Amino acid sequence: MKFRIIILFFYLVSVSSIANNYVYKVEEFAKTCNDILDQSNYDTEFLSKHWRILPGEDNWLANTNLDFPTYSDLGSPAAMLELKRLERVLASYGTKLMLVYIPARGLVYPEKLNADATSFDVGAEREYFTNAMRTIREQNVIVPELTPLFKHDNTPPLFYEKDIHWSIEGAKMTASLVAKSLDNLGLSDTSSPEKYETTYNGVSKDVANVEQAIAEICNFSFAPTYSPTYITTEVLSATEDSSMGLFDKVTDDIVMLGTSFSALSKFNFAGFVQQFSNAPVANYALSGGGLIGAWTNYLKSGDFHLQPPKLIIWEVPGWRELEPRYFHAFTPLFFDECEKTDAIMIAENVRATANNKISNVLFKPNSADIPAKNLMVDITFDSPHVESVKIRVWFANGGSRTYNMRHVYRTPNDGRFLTTLGNNHNYPDIKVVGMDIEEIKFYDSADEKATTNFNAKLCSSPIPYAD
Repeated sequence: MKFRIIILFFYLVSVSSIANNYVYKVEEFAKTCNDILDQSNYDTEFLSKHWRILPGEDNWLANTNLDFPTYSDLGSPAAMLELKRLERVLASYGTKLMLVYIPARGLVYPEKLNADATSFDVGAEREYFTNAMRTIREQNVIVPELTPLFKHDNTPPLFYEKDIHWSIEGAKMTASLVAKSLDNLGLSDTSSPEKYETTYNGVSKDVANVEQAIAEICNFSFAPTYSPTYITTEVLSATEDSSMGLFDKVTDDIVMLGTSFSALSKFNFAGFVQQFSNAPVANYALSGGGLIGAWTNYLKSGDFHLQPPKLIIWEVPGWRELEPRYFHAFTPLFFDECEKTDAIMIAENVRATANNKISNVLFKPNSADIPAKNLMVDITFDSPHVESVKIRVWFANGGSRTYNMRHVYRTPNDGRFLTTLGNNHNYPDIKVVGMDIEEIKFYDSADEKATTNFNAKLCSSPIPYAD
């Protein structure tokens, strides 16, 4: 009897609870805080790259610096001249260049990133982008048509909500567009049985950089999010053997260079390109190395000279400008030439300390009558801890120009710094009479009283500008 009474009691309580129709209020946490409006709070190197964060629709957050770049100068004459010179150098080795210039998130999702709250004119910038790609193609550089990324109705997001990188869907769609260009070049193998298979590879925790910046500035964290990952592997037939003989020839017809978009395995970009083109891709992309880190690693490895590929795919994030200084830093690595016999000026075994200015390291008022634009500087330190060296080059007319040569992050530091002097300054046709060391910076890994010896040379550039 007691058992029945207890059951009846709980039944009545339950009915009473339903009758009262309780409403549960879910507390919504803020996405940002007022501190994101104060530039002084962006006080680290990481945070400075995110000024200013802008809340968008739903959970989207914009990095107004990187999500809304201007494309009006992307196809500038100075940039196109350097790109054309790179194309000619590669062509001399029988290699073609493909530029995969990824449009920034603001071009693809302006409405979700609240572009109207900025001065970003989406229509004009898309037109600038399209025109710049056309101009790049005129330099005999292959550019896949990526404007279909602007039309993404009813598809999963092609970019993260709180991160400047593309999502797995963005990498996949872009890879399919790249594969079409490879097919047009005759470098795909879609008529053969499938050689590559893409399979699910578990989930990974998303570490969104805009979200991380919010967490540091506002002092709160977001709930972790996870995304599926995929891996592409080669499919071997029953008659094929995965092992290689000692004298088997390895051919890398297609090489990929780029940034974290291409380097990070969670995006599987190179894998998707292999799947859609049915052709192998050797991935030399480098995360954290900036625009030219992958070029530096690839050219210093010797692999290019050992076997120049038929095609180099160069992936470039859509907020990166093709500044001439980047080309000046890595194109000399194709030739690696500035020997003593070729040097116009040379200084050997010079002693230097951090932040120590050295005047007239190189000086020769009656140097060879070669215009500055066709010269290069080659400085080699005996310390692997040198981060950067700032030089001042003096011209015969009394003018000067500074060059800041930096070690590329996440590339081997062999102590060597190279740059061509270029023609994007006031004195490209004037000869050089001297060079000063303005500043040497060491990494924290060096001793407090760091010193180094170095050799400095000025010689003819292996890729002179046409008169």
